[in-house]
Amino acid sequence: MLHYSDIRRDLKGGVKKIAEFLEVDLNPTQLEVITERCGIEHMRKVNKFLHRMPLNTDGKGLWDAEKDHFIKNGSFVKKGGIGTGGLILSDKVVAQWKKAEEDEFGHNPALLKWAREGGDFPSE
Repeated sequence: MLHYSDIRRDLKGGVKKIAEFLEVDLNPTQLEVITERCGIEHMRKVNKFLHRMPLNTDGKGLWDAEKDHFIKNGSFVKKGGIGTGGLILSDKVVAQWKKAEEDEFGHNPALLKWAREGGDFPSE
């Protein structure tokens, strides 16, 4: 399992983990190029994130695609910080996200903590 905060802390290590999972052998040059192109600086430079989220409805009426999106042309790549999503999401979307986390992971406090913070994936 990968967590955004872990990737932000160690992008190159995250690229290595993904390559290992996919059984792809990367030479040092390939690792450097991929790591650079997955970095925040490169994403800001190319700025090809022109979509809105959510891309579709959830079928339950929880998302209003016209009101609950937060990605606008040129605004997707922010600072790349950890834990800053709540600063750009509406209170409604933050509440929906927290409820979804609790519904999915609330049965296991260690898993819920991992979902919110990253770190070592809980074994049980």
